[in-house]
Amino acid sequence: MGSKANVTEAVPAGNYTTNLANYTITYSAGCTNAALAAGAAQLCTITNTRKGPRSQPFTPGYWKTHPREAQALLPVQLGAYVVDFKTQVTPIFSGMNCSSAKDLDMVGCLAGHLLAAKLNVKNGASNCINAIIEQADAFLVSIGYAGPGKPLARPLTAEDRAYAESLKNALDRYNNGLGC
Repeated sequence: MGSKANVTEAVPAGNYTTNLANYTITYSAGCTNAALAAGAAQLCTITNTRKGPRSQPFTPGYWKTHPREAQALLPVQLGAYVVDFKTQVTPIFSGMNCSSAKDLDMVGCLAGHLLAAKLNVKNGASNCINAIIEQADAFLVSIGYAGPGKPLARPLTAEDRAYAESLKNALDRYNNGLGC
């Protein structure tokens, strides 16, 4: 006597960037509600096709004042720092002092724009910014970003500041709906 099998897809633990609502998911024949004989094997193929943007990007100010909407899209990761509670969102956005020359303020500005961009992508805005997001994440890891106001693993060099500024500018353009 056979048993019924249903194949479904879930976002793997530790994946902080994928929102399956942004994809059309199709399964190959025999993968849903399939009757299998004892010991039988069934090969299933899952195909994810990215839907067109279903949302516009929003600014960090929007996400700061809409914590419930942000919470629905968490967790996200900024470098190695995991943002999984809405109580972490406001301090990140409040730490955005983008006109300051201080290292922590520059990094806080970048982290806030990165958080907004990740929330935008998870909310269904265009994912054209993904390459910049990856670069910003790698940069935050390289300097030991551990959350808003926390000391960095090392001071920023002039080259670091210029690179962080260029990443922040690209994320800012995207978050303001000016494209990638």
